[in-house]
Amino acid sequence: MLQNDISPLKIVVLVFCFIALGLVSTAQTPGTGLRILDGVNYAQTDQGLRDALGSLSNNEGSGEIDIPSSVTLNNHTDITISVRIKCLGGPGHNVLNYIPSTGTALNFMLPAGSFIIEGCWLKTTTASSSTGIQLNACQECAIRDTHVMGFTGGIRLTGNGVPPPNYGGPSPNNSINSVGVRIDDVLIDGFCGRSSYGLSIDHTVDMTLDHSHIYTTNDCATAEGVIIDQGAEGLWLSHFTMEQGLHAMVLQARG
Repeated sequence: MLQNDISPLKIVVLVFCFIALGLVSTAQTPGTGLRILDGVNYAQTDQGLRDALGSLSNNEGSGEIDIPSSVTLNNHTDITISVRIKCLGGPGHNVLNYIPSTGTALNFMLPAGSFIIEGCWLKTTTASSSTGIQLNACQECAIRDTHVMGFTGGIRLTGNGVPPPNYGGPSPNNSINSVGVRIDDVLIDGFCGRSSYGLSIDHTVDMTLDHSHIYTTNDCATAEGVIIDQGAEGLWLSHFTMEQGLHAMVLQARG
């Protein structure tokens, strides 16, 4: 027969079971837009994204941040942990709108770290000299199913900024390239002007660009589609389109 009364001990046991099963696992940080659900960090505001990065840095040191809705980025964001940033719903649904006219919207800058950004639409309408995404000395990184729009520089792949010995660097151990970068199903568009580019690659080894497209604004005769610079080795391009601009691809050695 079903008992109508439940002892305090039974209540404690039941609550413990719910927590163990993950049924009671949601926490809200007031005023920041940061929620933690089953170990995944959800960023719903600009501050929430920074809080999520800080939470991972202070605890796991790596992890995943899911963005369930559009977010206005009022500041550039330096990302110094290994992390996967995923915009839920794909690039047609969630917009990361970068407001400053300069700086780098998402700057992945942990040497020898791994990063993934997936399903996002990163855009700006105020660019004068801003970059959408920059990967610095990353190891096994990926940008997937992402739209980068309106930036002076769409995506830049580079090392840690220390030149190797043959370029005047102090020691080979101090110079770190980006290695193993994958760019798949990415659209870069809406840019024009001298010194502007869609994709810039330097000090990067083993990079794949697949099923991706780069378009300047209509009738643009000044921008460069892809710039391949010093220290870029082992680049694989497949199913790739570049239209408009001054040049589709430029090979140079300026560092």
